[in-house]
Amino acid sequence: MPDWEALAERHEARSRKRKLMWTGGIVLAAVVLGGAVGTVVVGGMHHGPTPGPTASGSSAASPARPGPAPPRRPTRPPWPGSRSCSPTAPGSRT
Repeated sequence: MPDWEALAERHEARSRKRKLMWTGGIVLAAVVLGGAVGTVVVGGMHHGPTPGPTASGSSAASPARPGPAPPRRPTRPPWPGSRSCSPTAPGSRT
């Protein structure tokens, strides 16, 4: 006749071990995935300086820095009924 109590204890021990192994595997996978994502994020932020123009044989002088950017212009007209940016005197109505 089988020893039911011993079989039940063995089954419980195997179940605990299986559960512990699954939990450990999931934690390990999460750590590895987090490390990979962190490496990509940090590695993507620190790029070295971009190479500038190469030296050529021409003696033409190029400016060291470009001039200021041109002023931005609106890309769409103002909404109907809104105040426009027309050059009228303050307080006058058109």
